[in-house]
Amino acid sequence: MLARNKRPLYKRWQQFYYSTTTPGSHLWHCYGQLGIKMYKPWAVPKVGFDLFEDWVYANLGRPPKGLTVLGLIDRKKDIRPGNLHWTTQLWVQNHRRFNLMLKINGRKQSLADWSRETGVNKATAWTRIHDKGMTAREAFEL
Repeated sequence: MLARNKRPLYKRWQQFYYSTTTPGSHLWHCYGQLGIKMYKPWAVPKVGFDLFEDWVYANLGRPPKGLTVLGLIDRKKDIRPGNLHWTTQLWVQNHRRFNLMLKINGRKQSLADWSRETGVNKATAWTRIHDKGMTAREAFEL
């Protein structure tokens, strides 16, 4: 069996662990500082990772093709069973807590998604909205 630190889920467990337990962690402001905790059995050094890994593979399986990141379904809730899923890095980036989410024509998505969809540069749209006072619809010329 591979050493713990060589197993595919170890780095993600470690990110979750440190971001919820260590104020010096570079992601503390996104998790621990906001009161988000890690499921107690998973947050135990040495044995927590094994329990985490067992739960993920038993309940979510191996990552499906194209879905390579283990992410939170609801970023406002704890890191726990039932709040994890396989997803893409793009999905994780678009669902970060501090993203600018814009609603246009009844559809809500990130500034980056609107940029990809319309072809309008992100920086251009940001400047139009924040510096020129345009609406999101105007900024993306919709």
